[in-house]
Amino acid sequence: MALGAFGLASLASAFAATFGAAGRAVAFVTTTGPKMGKAEVWVDGVLATTLDLYRSSIAYRRIAWE
Repeated sequence: MALGAFGLASLASAFAATFGAAGRAVAFVTTTGPKMGKAEVWVDGVLATTLDLYRSSIAYRRIAWE
């Protein structure tokens, strides 16, 4: 069960989203596909990971990080 949600979308080559959350878990749900690039996930000011969202075919609502 989701306790909260936040969503943004951008086609820009450089885009940032910042939000606060209270809880024990967070997930990055996104689209992957042939036109997707990389995304950095920062937690509390520290780079947690860099995700490669490229895939040969498109897939919607994929959990890329949790």
